[in-house]
Formats: sequence, structure tokens, C-alpha cells
Amino acid sequence: MEAIRSWFLRDVLDYIERDRGSEALTRLGERLPDRLGEILDPATLRTSAPTETVPIATGEDALLSIESALGDGSGKVLEGIGREMATRFLSHGGAVMTGDLIGTLSRLRVPFEHPFIGVDLTYEIQRTPGGFSMTVGAAGHPRATRILRHLASGAILAAQRYARETGTPKLYGEVRGDRAIIDVVLRATTEPTPVIVEADTNSMRRPSRPSMRAVPQPSLSRQVEEILSRSQSTEPSGVPPRRSSEPPVSSYRRTPSSFPAARPPSEPPPRESVRKPK
Repeated sequence: MEAIRSWFLRDVLDYIERDRGSEALTRLGERLPDRLGEILDPATLRTSAPTETVPIATGEDALLSIESALGDGSGKVLEGIGREMATRFLSHGGAVMTGDLIGTLSRLRVPFEHPFIGVDLTYEIQRTPGGFSMTVGAAGHPRATRILRHLASGAILAAQRYARETGTPKLYGEVRGDRAIIDVVLRATTEPTPVIVEADTNSMRRPSRPSMRAVPQPSLSRQVEEILSRSQSTEPSGVPPRRSSEPPVSSYRRTPSSFPAARPPSEPPPRESVRKPK
């Protein structure tokens, strides 16, 4: 027979009274249907025998109704119940492994499974790069799996406190049929730590144009000499080069003294008579 122990439901009501006050129990009794109101009657549960149980379907209805009546349906009430269960067990000190959250959480399997009778429960923990993944569930009971998911989330938070795990774990859970998977992230590993590099202001400046070196200019006399040398190289090779000190040809004037006087034509010299020898 698959069932839930009656003392577990009694402990749930005791936790609600301590955490929210007796007014919360009164409000709960007003919002529950008559069938569940009789089962969750505090006086009846306090006088129940340790071996008494309720069918698992009835226990599922009772726990989900408590969540709906006192919470917003997000599972916070059931999560608080799971934290209370783990705290009562870990407060004895023997199950706590300081600095080892996974080891401490693995020791909570017995109190986690104890309220259920004849139900095939799943309780697995597997390490991940950033933390661990926890899988819980009740085979063939999707509603009980939803309840176990919230109870396990509260147990993780209690174990983190007692194990003195640094930081606050981030929980991401989802239910797939009769299995609930809770991914717990303890440290960020997907994103590397950003490295701040100071920008070089010199390298960010616009590149300056290369400076143009001034080409030395030759002196005026040097330029004149180069021009004269180029003009001399273009003259015909048969004409002797003119000295720079000589005036140009056009500057000569034809004066009578410039040319030698022409001799007037003269008679040929007289021939000497040559005497023939006798």
C-alpha cells in the first residue's frame, strides 16, 4: 500500500503554527474541503498512533491544499516545510559535513524518504562544473513529485547553511512527469572573469603623417653653373666651347681696325733676264 505517515502531516501543521501563528491554522481550516478538514484536524493528528497512515492520493491533496490556502501556489510553503525537516535532522550535528554541501545533502536521504511508505522514490545527486544536480521523484505519482521538488529545495537551503557553504546557491527546478530535476549553481563557470585592460591612449591616436624632410636647395651661383653646364653640353661637338669670360659673338663690332687691311692688287714682280751662256 502506498501511503504517507500521519505524523508527517502533524509535523507540517506544527511548523505552520510556529512559523505563521495559530491564525494560519484557523484560516487553513476554513479554506479546506470537509474531507481534508477532518484529516488535517490538529487535535486528531496529535492523538494519532505513530504507525497510522493516509493513502498517498489523500496526502497529496492535503499538502497541495496547504500550499494553495497559505501560499501563492509557487511552492514557498512546501519549501519551508522541507527546510524545517532538514533543520531538525541536521541540528543534531552528526550528519553535518562542514564545507561539503553535497556530502551533507546526501545524508538527508533517510529523513526525506521516511514519510512515505511503499513508494518508489528517487533521490540522486550528481556533481556539475558549477555545482550539482539533484533528481527526486515518486514513480508513478507526478503530484507527489511536485511536492518532493519543493521539499528538496528547502532541504538544499538548510544543508547549505549547516555545511557553511560560501555564497548563496541558485536553484533552477523543473518537473518531468514523475521526476523533478533541480540544478544548483554554487559558482559561475560559464562566463570567464573579465580582465580589465587599460587602453593605450597613444595607440588610440590617429596616425600622424610622416614628416617631410626639407630638401636643401642649392645656392644661386650653383644653379647658374648647372644651367651653363647643361647649355654647353647641348652645343655641337665641332665648335670649341666658349669661355665664360669671353663676350658673345654678337657683341663684336666690325670696325676698320677689327680686320687686317686688304692689300691692293700689285703687278707681278719683274722677271730677271737670264743670260744664256754663249
